Amino acid sequence: MIVAVRNLRAEHQVKPSQKIKAKVLCKEARMQNIFEENKEPIMRLAGIGELKKCDAEERPGRCMTLVTKKATLFVPFEELFDVEQEKKRLIKEIEKAEQDRNGIKKKLENENFVSRAPKEIVEMEQGRLLEKEGYLKKVQQAFQQLK
Repeated sequence: MIVAVRNLRAEHQVKPSQKIKAKVLCKEARMQNIFEENKEPIMRLAGIGELKKCDAEERPGRCMTLVTKKATLFVPFEELFDVEQEKKRLIKEIEKAEQDRNGIKKKLENENFVSRAPKEIVEMEQGRLLEKEGYLKKVQQAFQQLK
């Protein structure tokens, strides 16, 4: 849970000093006990200022959902960023990622490049293309969550 929150904070450039609010849904009674016993260290290590338990019916709207094996954590978007600014930032990221991906695709579609370049270079470019497509998909999903 701590790693998931830290990754989320880093992904959205949330300052370490900014304490966020979150809700947690524990999937089993044993996990609820573990959560209660370790709530303070979890909050401190994850940079959470307020952490409440919730049940399935209380799932907050417009939030990031972090799923772990034993629990689900809900962090409202407003705790992480200004939603409109984040949409603008993600649109720019999508455009840049599409531009990068298209450049690599164009290079790989060029028969002269593929036939003349060393095999390792072509494979490296194919790997870069897969990376860019994965990143683009991730950013597009983040944008869709904000809608």
